[in-house]
Amino acid sequence: MTTYASLTCDDVMKRLTEYLDEALPPGTRKRLEQHLAGCAGCSLDLNEIRTTVSRLRALPGEKMPIGMKENLLRALHNRQSA
Repeated sequence: MTTYASLTCDDVMKRLTEYLDEALPPGTRKRLEQHLAGCAGCSLDLNEIRTTVSRLRALPGEKMPIGMKENLLRALHNRQSA
């Protein structure tokens, strides 16, 4: 496991989604970017995630059947309550 800018590769992998969503605090984002600048493996993983997201966004969307959203939200609520 490699460490750059006080973040390990595992730390970076756990935060890549937040990084792409621009949801990291500025200090964490800077350290993650410093790690990415020195770590080819993590940079490759980030690029693969970006490519996957881009391809998924390019897929044609379908309308959700009537009532499906409410059913899903109810199921999630019930699961969280359990």
